[in-house]
Amino acid sequence: MINKIEEILETIIKENIIKITFSNLRKNDLLAKKIDIRKINLKGETFFQIETIKENKAFHKNIDRNEFINFLMENAYFYKQWYVLTDKETYHIKISKKDKIFCKTTENKEKMDISLDHNREKKYFLKEGNPIDFLVYLNIMNKEGNILKSKRKKFKQLNHYLSFIESSINCFDKDREINIVDFGCGKSYLTFALAYYLKTMKYNNVSIIGLDLKEDVIDKCNKIANELKYNNLKFLKGDIKDYSSKTKIDMVISLHACNTATDFAIYKALCWNAKLMLMVPCCQHEINEQMDKNMFPILLEHGIIKEKFSALLTDAIRAEIIKCCGYESKIIEFIDMEHTPKNLLIKALLKSDNKVCFNKSERLDKLIKNYELEPTLLKLIEENGLC
Repeated sequence: MINKIEEILETIIKENIIKITFSNLRKNDLLAKKIDIRKINLKGETFFQIETIKENKAFHKNIDRNEFINFLMENAYFYKQWYVLTDKETYHIKISKKDKIFCKTTENKEKMDISLDHNREKKYFLKEGNPIDFLVYLNIMNKEGNILKSKRKKFKQLNHYLSFIESSINCFDKDREINIVDFGCGKSYLTFALAYYLKTMKYNNVSIIGLDLKEDVIDKCNKIANELKYNNLKFLKGDIKDYSSKTKIDMVISLHACNTATDFAIYKALCWNAKLMLMVPCCQHEINEQMDKNMFPILLEHGIIKEKFSALLTDAIRAEIIKCCGYESKIIEFIDMEHTPKNLLIKALLKSDNKVCFNKSERLDKLIKNYELEPTLLKLIEENGLC
């Protein structure tokens, strides 16, 4: 077995390593429960940074290549699972209780982007140090450009949101008119961040409407937009289901609209033939109330499990309905769980410029009939059509 491990390690160290992770410690309690290794660049020279996790604390050490090889040879045997990422291949290695070694190697389909920076800096669209007008008005940043201690999580959340917007907005041409509706905008931290980002990125011909039910919030947001001279941004009081637009809407955003309000936001986007929709659902009670615990007795007899399961099922049905309307739809993580537990986002991109039409898939029809579900979005489409 030792010879086999050495053989695998000798193969690995010949490649251009990006990262190695050793986990699932065998028996030696004196060793770290987990080891992460990555190649770094220090003052023009290549080193390997070792991160060891002991008693929930991380310890770092930088070593040269010879020390790195010795480290691998001395420590690899004590871990049951190895993950090795190189620029060309990925290795998954498992060692069984009976010391059998299973090694799976897969070729990386895309060229890996290798960063050797010692301190890898996250890309921030909103940078601390210089005052940003809307952040100052919203009491996230002071006039000197420093983030208030109590608002640091919000600052990170805004940057995470903009990194996501960057990967989504490229479906639009900067030179054409883009009309955006943000349903349930609330205090509009993210709406202002979007307006600032689009202005900074030279999307000059953009109109953004923020809609919410609270009149005092809308008045405050309009006041800030006017004072900051965000001429492309306007806030309106109203209900999603009653909102209509005389202009073509290209992008629909709905972040944390409660229960079936998300369904009305999606329905509006479908009716408008919106090119892009970004939906972060919240409080999905409807399917929960329709599900009989006898459908899956072991699963649904627990209230908290039933709540989470029905929320996931609700969003899966929504994504499938959107797909049946000619969109590419997928559900992805929106914002880290440390910021909000409501962190699943439905992203949908219209595949063509043709008018949206609904063609129910066989698997959607089967699911709805088998479990006698009546999702609001499906009822809206079948009873009213896509106007």
